[in-house]
Parts: sequence; C-alpha cells; structure tokens
Amino acid sequence: MEQHEGKLRGLSIYLLVLFLNAFVDLGHKITIQNSVFKMESGETQILLTALVNALILIPFILLVVPAGKISDRFAKRMVMRHSAAVAVAVALLVTLSYYQGWFEIAFALTLLLAIQSAFFSPAKYGYLREQVNLSQLTRANGWVQAVTIIAILSGMFLFSLLFEWLYAGGTPETPEAVIQLVAPLGWLLTLLAVAEWWLAGYLPDTPEQGEPAQAPLPTPSEPRRSTWELLRSHPTIPYSILGLSLFWGISQVSIAAFPAFAKAELGVTNTVVIQGILAAAGAGILLGSLLVARISRGWIETGLIPLGAIGLTIALLLIPSAHSVTTLSLLFLLSGLFGGLLLAPLNALIQYHAPPQQLGRVLAGNNWMQNVTMLSFLAATMGVALLERTTPIDPTLLFYTIALIAGVSTVVALWKMPQSLIRLLVRLLFRRRYQIHVDGLEQVPTEGGALLLGNHISWIDWAMLQIVSPRPIRFVMEQALYQQRWLRPFLDLVGVIPISNRHSRSALQRVRQQLNAGELVCLFPEGAISHNGQLRPFRRGFEKAVSGTGAPIIPFYIHGLWGSRFSRAVPSRRPLSLYRLPKRLVHIAFDAPQPETLTAREAQQRVEQLSLRAWQQESVHYPCLQQAWVTQAKQMGLRNALTDLVTGDRFSGIKLLIATTLIARRIERQSDNARIGLLLPTTAAGVITNLAILMRGRCVVNLNYSASTEAIADAIALSEIDTVYTSARFLQKLKEKGKSMEPALAAVKVVNLESIKEEISTLERIYTALMVALLPTPLLSRLTTHPSTLEQEAAILFSSGSEGNPKGIPLSHRNLMGNIQQIMQMLQPRLHPKAHDIMLGSLPLFHSFGLTATTLMPLLEGIPLVTAPDPTDTMSVVNAIEKHQATLYVGTPTFLQWMSRNHKVQPHQLDSMRIVVSGAEPLKLAVREAFESKFGKIIYEGYGATEMSPAVSVNIPDEPLADCGMSPMSQQGNRIGSVGRPLPGTLLRIVDRESLQPLPEGEDGLILMAGVQQMSGYLCPQQPCSQPLIKQDGVSWYSSGDKGHVDAEGFLTIVDRYARFAKVGGEMVSLTAVEEQIRALLESEIEVAAVASPDLRKGEQITLFYCSEIEKTALAQQIRSSNLSPLMVPARLEPIEEIPLLGSGKRNYGVMKQWAASIEATKNT
Repeated sequence: MEQHEGKLRGLSIYLLVLFLNAFVDLGHKITIQNSVFKMESGETQILLTALVNALILIPFILLVVPAGKISDRFAKRMVMRHSAAVAVAVALLVTLSYYQGWFEIAFALTLLLAIQSAFFSPAKYGYLREQVNLSQLTRANGWVQAVTIIAILSGMFLFSLLFEWLYAGGTPETPEAVIQLVAPLGWLLTLLAVAEWWLAGYLPDTPEQGEPAQAPLPTPSEPRRSTWELLRSHPTIPYSILGLSLFWGISQVSIAAFPAFAKAELGVTNTVVIQGILAAAGAGILLGSLLVARISRGWIETGLIPLGAIGLTIALLLIPSAHSVTTLSLLFLLSGLFGGLLLAPLNALIQYHAPPQQLGRVLAGNNWMQNVTMLSFLAATMGVALLERTTPIDPTLLFYTIALIAGVSTVVALWKMPQSLIRLLVRLLFRRRYQIHVDGLEQVPTEGGALLLGNHISWIDWAMLQIVSPRPIRFVMEQALYQQRWLRPFLDLVGVIPISNRHSRSALQRVRQQLNAGELVCLFPEGAISHNGQLRPFRRGFEKAVSGTGAPIIPFYIHGLWGSRFSRAVPSRRPLSLYRLPKRLVHIAFDAPQPETLTAREAQQRVEQLSLRAWQQESVHYPCLQQAWVTQAKQMGLRNALTDLVTGDRFSGIKLLIATTLIARRIERQSDNARIGLLLPTTAAGVITNLAILMRGRCVVNLNYSASTEAIADAIALSEIDTVYTSARFLQKLKEKGKSMEPALAAVKVVNLESIKEEISTLERIYTALMVALLPTPLLSRLTTHPSTLEQEAAILFSSGSEGNPKGIPLSHRNLMGNIQQIMQMLQPRLHPKAHDIMLGSLPLFHSFGLTATTLMPLLEGIPLVTAPDPTDTMSVVNAIEKHQATLYVGTPTFLQWMSRNHKVQPHQLDSMRIVVSGAEPLKLAVREAFESKFGKIIYEGYGATEMSPAVSVNIPDEPLADCGMSPMSQQGNRIGSVGRPLPGTLLRIVDRESLQPLPEGEDGLILMAGVQQMSGYLCPQQPCSQPLIKQDGVSWYSSGDKGHVDAEGFLTIVDRYARFAKVGGEMVSLTAVEEQIRALLESEIEVAAVASPDLRKGEQITLFYCSEIEKTALAQQIRSSNLSPLMVPARLEPIEEIPLLGSGKRNYGVMKQWAASIEATKNT
C-alpha cells in the first residue's frame, strides 16, 4: 500500500513538472507570436510565425544523438532536473530582454528554451516507461498528453489574456515597444521555471535506475547510423514515428497559416480569439487523450490510430469551407479530438517496442524525425508565403494540402493495421457487456515469434486476446468454423490458421512457419471449447510446431467468460451474477515466457497457476455477503427462496429479506461485539439469524450443538463471543435428549428468538415490508446493511475435531464469496425461473459445507432452499426431497448409506435428484454402488477443508463433446475413486511431507492447496499457535495433512490422512487401509474403525472397533488366517454398538482414540 502511494505521489510530481515545462516554453512563444501578430500582417506574419516555430524545432533535430545518449547514460530524473535549471537561467535572460526591448534577442532566446527541451523530452518519456507497467503505457501516455495539452491551453489563454491586458495600456508601434509593454510576463515565466526546477528535485528514483552505463559523451557530429538502426529495430517503430511526425507537421502548418487566414477571411484581429480557436484544437487533443486513457485500461488500443486518422482527415477537409468563429472552433476541436486518439497509442507503441536500454536514443530519434517533419512543413509554408508575394494563392490551399496528406496517411494506416480497426470495432461491440482487466501483458514479447497457449472457455476468447494485444495475433481455428462463408473473408483478413483432425499436420506446419516469420500465434491446446468450465488435458501437437523455432511459449488464462452467452454453459445453468457490476468482468493473465521445450502437461500446470492470479484479481470486485444477499433477495422478488421443512413456512425473496431486516435491527441493539454466536439447527430461523448478523456487518459463529458442553464452552472462549442467539424450543429438545446447554452457555448472554419475535410490532412489520418492497436496491442496501470490507471476518467455523481438538477458523467475505463462485462454476446449477434447481439443505450450519454450499450459495445465487434440520433423520430428508422435488443434495457417505439401506425409502423418491455430492469423508465403493443400484443416481465425490471455506475439488457429470469437424469425445468430469478436479482458481501441489519438495505426477505425498477461498490463519487470541500455511513460489499454501496424488488429467485421489497412520515397529501403517482390508475379509457388512494407541514395545498399536455380534476370538482367528500383513493386524478388537459420529456425519475418531487409551490404561493398572 505504501509503495503504491509512493508511486502515485511520484507520478503526480512528474505530471506537474511536465505541465510547468510545457507552460514555460509556450508562454514565451505565445508572447513573441502575439507581438508579431500585432505589428505584422500577410506573408511577413506567416514567415515570422513559421520562423519562431522553426527555432523550437531545430534543437530537436540537431541534438537527437546527444540528447538520447545522455538520457540513457544518466538517471532520467537528474537529466530533467538539470534541464529545468537551464530553463530558469533562460527565463531570466528572457525577462531582461523584455525590459530592454531587445526583440531580436528575445526572439533568438526561443532557441535556448528549445535546446533545454530537446534534452528534457527523451528523459521525460523514458522516465514514464520506467515508472509504469507496459500494460499501462497507453493510459499513462494519454495522461501525459492530457497534461501537456492542459498546459498548452492554459498557457495560450493566460499569456494571451495578460498580453492583451498589458497591451491595452499603451500604443506601441514596433515589436520592441510591444515586448517592453508586456515585460512583466517575463517574471511570470521565471517564477514558473523556478517551480519546475524545485519540483524536479522531488522526482523519485525509477525501478530500473541503478548504475548508469558508462559510455562516452557524444558530440553533435557523431555518426547517427546506430540510432537509425535502433529506429528500424522493429517494423512498428518507424510507422509510429511517421504517424506522429505527420500529425505534428500538419499542426505546425495550421498554427502558422491560421492567424493570417482568420485575419483575411474573417477579419479577426484579437489575439485572444485567434488563440482561442487554436486552443480548441488543443482542447480536442485533451479530450482525445482522456478518452484514450479511459479506453486503454491495461493494453495498447491500436485500433484508435486508423479511427483517429479518418476523423482528422474529414475535419481538415471541412475547415476551409467554414466561415464563422463557432464553426471553425468546432472543426478545430474535432481535429484535435481525433488527433488525440492516435497520439497516445503511437507513443505507447514506440515505448513498447523499443529496446529498454536504448529507449532514450529511440525517443530522441523519434523527436528528431518529428521535428524534421515539422520543420519541413514550416519551410513549405514559408515557401508558399514567399511565393504569395508574386503569385496570388488561395489561403485555403494549405488546408486542402494537409487534408490530402492526412488522407494518404489514413490509407496507409488502414493498409498496415486492418486488424487493429477490426479489433476496436469488436471491442466497441462487446464493451456494453464486458470489462476487461489484463495482468502481465508485458510478458508478451514486443517482437519475434511467440506462441500463446491457454484455456478455451468461449467463442470469443480470440476477441478478448486480440483486444488487449498490441501485436496482431494469428489464431489457430477449427476448420469447420473457418469454412463458414460469412466468416471466411474476415478470418482471412486477420490471418487465421484453420485446423482439423485430418489436416492437423499441415496446420501445425503453418504455425511453425508463422513462428519462424516472427509472428505471434495463439493456439488453444485443449482442442475444443470447454463444456463444463474446466481445463481439459492439453494436446501435444504444439510441441512439434514450436520445436526448433526458438520461439518462447506464453501461457495465458482467461477468466470470466464461462457462463456468458458465448460459452457452452447451458442457458438455464448460466450464472446470472446479479449482484456483480453491470458489465461482466473478464480477467486475462499472461505468464512469463517459457522455453520451447515446455511439455503439454507443464503448460497446463502453468495455466492452472495463472487461474489463481485471475481469481484473486476478480475477487477484488466481489460484494460483501450482506450486499450480495440484499441484491439477490430483491431479484428473487415474490419467487420462493426458502422453505422450512419443520414448520412448512415458505419465504419469497422479499419476505425473507423483511424477516432478516427485522432481526438485524435487534442484533444491532443487543450486542456491540463484532462476533455473534448462534446455537441453531438448519431451519428458517437459523438461516434468517445468520443472514441478519451478516447484514449488520458482524461475524457469525455457529456453535456445534452435537459437541460436548466442554467443547462448546471452549469454542465460546476461543472466539471471544459474549452473546449467543438460540431458540428456547430448540434448547428444550436438546435437554430432552439428555444434553443440557446451560453449563456451556453460562458465561454468555443468551437471546431467544421467540422473545425477539414478540418484540416486533405490527407497525414495524408494515413499515419494513413497504421499505423492502418499494426502495431501489442500492438505497435499500445502504439503509439495511452495515458496510464491511472483503478481508473482514464473515464467519468463524471450527474444524471437525474428528482426530483432536477443534480449531477456530476465521473466514472472510472474500473467502466465502470466492468459494461460492467456484462451486457455482463447477456445479452449474439451473437458475432459470421456469427450470431451476432446488437445494435440499440438511447439513448443520456449524458445518463448513452446510454454511457455504447448502445455505449461503443457494440464497446468494437465487436457488430455492429447503431446510431439513436433522440429517440423521433419513425418512424426513427423503420425504423432503420427494415433496419439494429437490434436485441438489450434499451429504456424507454415512447419510447416503442410510438412504440405501433403509427399506422404507423407495427408489422413486429420489427421481428429482440431478446432482448428489458426497463429502466430509471417503466414499466407499460399496456405498457408491448400492446407491446407484437402488436410485439410479451417480454420487459425485468432493473434497474440502474448513480452512478452504471449504470446497477444494469435486467430481461433476461428464459432458458429451462433439465439436464441429472434430471426432466426438466426452469431457470427463467424473473419475471413480478420485475426489475430482480442483475448483477453478484452486491450485493443488503434491509435496514430500518432510522436505516439502514437489513430487512427480501420480506419486503420493502431502497435499497442499491454495486459492481465493483460503483462510488467513487459525484463531489464536491468547498466544501464537502453529499455522498450517506454507509459502512457496510466492503463493500461500494450506497444508492439508492429507496424503494423495494428482493424475495426468488433474484428478485428485486421497489416500489417507497422515494423522490416520500408526507407526508400528517403525513402519507407517494406514489405518484406513486396515479398515478396508478387514472389511473385505468379512462376508457380512460390518462397520469397523481403526485407531492408533501408544504401545511401549512397538511405539504404537492398532485398536479395531467393530459393530457386530461376532465373538472377538472368532474375528481374531479370521483376521490371523488371512493374508493380511502382520503390521496391519490389530492388537486389540473392541465390539461397540455403533460407530460414534460428529454432527457433520463424520466419524468421531477422537472419541474412539480416547476409548482405546482408556482401555490400555485400565489394562496396565
């Protein structure tokens, strides 16, 4: 943050220095020109006006080499400061000449001011290149151009106004008398020059400044061949310089010829009017520059160049036919506007393509060419003026001539960059719906062959890439699409390379040829547009195409187009993004150039890493949860948003928002603590209270009512809450089950929802209902919610504690919003009002999946939610699915197994189910097969961690794929035995547990994960605690403690938790493997659970708990007689009635470890 503020301050000082430099130079020139205007007329006026402008240009021509080399040799800020000091000295000489009436000397001093500017100019543009990213060059140049034009406009106006005011005080008859009359202007010039010099001393060092290269100082006569070679180092540079030179040459003719034209044709003699009309052109350049700065956010918009050339030509053609001050002012404004559109992109292209170490010389060469051109145009103007003494010449001839030159330039621009204008038109076509952010554009080489490789998410990926690239891109496109008659002429114009299965070899050969020819080529190695938003495995064809070319490979990632109408997202599943900005945000991230030896798998990994960057950038634009909720509720309107299974109450979006608003007011009055506790089941009351707390900008802390009272009390102390919202009816039910909450809640204020409901009057209900129904969303959100930051805590959850004490995990608004968006992209729920999904939410609110995936996600994305408070009540859950035709369900393997085993559950009751997701613990093959056999539904296994908000990966339905011209395929989304591919924007890395070094593909190791949904760290209010976060390669990774591997297609397979290992006799034994092996030995379905307990002789031993009436001895004999490894044979067998479960449905291994330790202790005593 401090670095950003320092950079902003430095740029502000830089722009002020530029303003004052242009202001001083122009002030003196305007004073001389106005003196000439007052005393001379006709061809003499044109000659002297042209001559004073020529004096400004000559130093830029003669000093091109010294100025460029000095800019490259010394720190550019020092060059600017010394130039400003020279300007102070010259300003003092100018002032002296004014007071002495030395008109000729004052006239000549214009040359000295120009000399200091000649050294100042390459340094100022080089300094800009070092201060800003390449992706921001056009925008920065637009601001520089705007500041310069503001200086010119204000200088023209101020000095002309002061000139006329001082001139009115006398009746001078000679130019000498005129400058004596306006001599006080010299002190103004001196004061401004001193301010410029003083500010230049505060310019910060640029990032690239270090020890300057020690090169001998050049002389004016030094051969300039090397400079011209630099100007030709890239084909874009000379054309850009030519465009700039012609524009400024045309401008010089207009400035020199217009005063005489206005005097003769319009009879104007007031210098303020003359300068005002000319200033209109400057105002136009200012508007054009500001427009460029607004349009070119993160890339160089070269399409503005031909557009500006066309507009400039038309404006110049119309000027001679104008006969009023108003019309002329408007035409000069338009000419400046279109000129401003092309100036900044042309300057940016020169800076972008110039070698960084020789940038000063390139910019000096640019100045030289521009000034030679301007001087040539002025010489031609002076020649016409001299010719007019003997031959009458129509004064409009000069304007028609420069219009013709502009017209020829326009034709050249259209010929050289047709794709740029097309790109601009495409961008204008998409600008109403898409806002593009680009990161890493500077990684794309400015010249030479290079291959772009990235994800293929939509039909307009090519357009997004071409919009942001300053270079034309040759795209590899499917042959069948290329052959469309209405598209082919356009595709040929932009150089598309068609490809198909039958002709892939020839297409790849063309790619190779284009790379060798120095072209920028883009290839989508997935081979087809994604059908589910995920990356498909990269094909290896590009490896042959790029091999031996020496061309670098630039991975890229496009984020934000999945779900658009141009993607393959099914329309009814397309995310509405209702609470986002009006425009769809598209993020494009480029990676650093990679060698040509990059393999397909390595390229895919680089693209996956870029996805993290893109999602993190997008997350900056997320609304906080409460804002998203209010917006979505208003969008839902009277459509059903929530149904309570217990009470039967149904809430529309508006009704639910009314309820949450009423509760939120009470929360505001009853507690000042930023964290609020809740002890509520998954009911409408629980959902409403969670939303109400979030609306007040507070953090929700849902307590695990299935835990022990000691654990609840510890959670209250850890989260430092002082108020808990609950229900008297719910507390009574818990008490009836033998679980009193009074000891756990003794230290906090308990607020019953029943009492809050009684406090709300009928009048308040009516008032709130009218407010929610009638007020526009922005105003309603401001009145009913308390603002939060994205980094602010939104929820504190507690880890399951299945193998130890639960940990407090704070999750921010960014974490939860990011994970919701990731899940939405993966599951693609149907959102159309007439064909929408319905979520059955039965997981408890204290469960991470229960809060994020089955509560917040449906409510914030417009998916109707049905709440079932008890996931262990199988019949209630199944009946709710059947009654409400629920289509989405997230549960644990235990709950799904109960559905399969319960004979009262009929197969047809789950007919409405579209997606069933299993998580929290491994899904056994037997459970999967039994469920699919009974209900005909596939279980899609997922994986997550509370520390990751919680979703990390998930299997999804396979998508049939048949791209035009390509052989039919299926985009695999589900792989049995795995937990799916990582969610978009989520990275996985498998490392050695000890060294943390990455392991080869397919090898088991510790699973690290990273993403926008990752927590910042555990709650440690009293003292520092161990954090599971690891920093590698600039990325913060969460160490999961799980063991697994990622296969070649990106599917993650979990082997076990490292905590679920027993060290027996020095060997690590997987307890999960022990359970699976013993379960396979037994013919009948017996639930078993293995835990490790201390052993004095072997270090640890295995205790096996089992649910069966089988005798210990018989079971032990059956295990010993099997081929089971001796290390996996349990030391103890303990029968129990049932495997203990947590409230989330996970097995409570922590309790069983305590049992095993207790049994061992009893034995030893």
